[in-house]
Amino acid sequence: MLFRSQHIHWLHRFTVAGGLAVVAWLFLHIREMRAAGRMLQRAGHSLIGLYGLQIVIGALNPLTGFAQSARVGHLAVAASIWVVMILMWYAGRYSPGADAPGATPADRARTARRYASRGMRLAKIAGREAYRSGKLLSL
Repeated sequence: MLFRSQHIHWLHRFTVAGGLAVVAWLFLHIREMRAAGRMLQRAGHSLIGLYGLQIVIGALNPLTGFAQSARVGHLAVAASIWVVMILMWYAGRYSPGADAPGATPADRARTARRYASRGMRLAKIAGREAYRSGKLLSL
């Protein structure tokens, strides 16, 4: 059975709903993160705004008779959403540290605690591995 225009239209609506769920989850997750930097928070707000604009332009497509400018705008905003999501992924991999410009004493303390706990876990793992392999390091 070949897809008719209605099938494609409804499939597009369901994927939009799925994408909205992902964007909303990302936005809420970033908003609740205490260690999220300003850039990541701004990207979350930009993502919500772009997604809303995408929906509005998508709704204008049938009203304009699928004019080329409306279709190009719809695709351009879709590409912008992907760019923002990739930048968010990249920025989310790196949390603001004690050396970040504008870091407050609370940021420095939080970073120190986070890395201290990670360091202790890594030291325990390294110690176990060194003990098992018989290569204990002497200080």
